Amino acid sequence: MQAPTTLISVALFVRVSTKEQDYSRQVSDLTAYAKRQGYVITHVIHETGSATKRSNVDRPELENLLKLCRTKTIQKVLVTEFSPWADDGARHRL
Repeated sequence: MQAPTTLISVALFVRVSTKEQDYSRQVSDLTAYAKRQGYVITHVIHETGSATKRSNVDRPELENLLKLCRTKTIQKVLVTEFSPWADDGARHRL
């Protein structure tokens, strides 16, 4: 008898700098990765705009993501690039 598999819930965090750009490639790439890893995508969070020009107060999408992490609603966050977080990493600590 096979042991039950523990499902790992993840959020996709996708962002673009301008409204003219779209998230579709990021969502597609991350969805494919999640499927290969056996993850369950429970949230997809979209953010538009410069991360360095806004405070966390002006980033409700990021605050929502951090709340999901703090409450352990999700186990992982999948991103295509880490640079938007690294621009101001000190403000993004859990």
